[in-house]
Amino acid sequence: MKRFLALLTCISAIIFATPVSAAQSSLLFITSPSHSQIGGLFLDDQLALDLAPTGAIGSLLYPSTNRSTRWEVDPALIEEATVMSNGYKVLGG
Repeated sequence: MKRFLALLTCISAIIFATPVSAAQSSLLFITSPSHSQIGGLFLDDQLALDLAPTGAIGSLLYPSTNRSTRWEVDPALIEEATVMSNGYKVLGG
């Protein structure tokens, strides 16, 4: 829970720390379907692929040199990424 709160705090600081005029900013909503069961066991490894720099989510985040981009990240996605960062197991793997 502490890591989740720390991650959420860091993401909030990044989003809100950069002053940008509303006319020049763009907003991206980042979400993904759930990839894990209630017990923390992942159904597949797709989220890891999506979060990679060349993945569906990573390609939105990593190359961003445009400081006027703001992200709204689904809290469930942040929670799953936090669980993955502590090591995870895939169903049947």
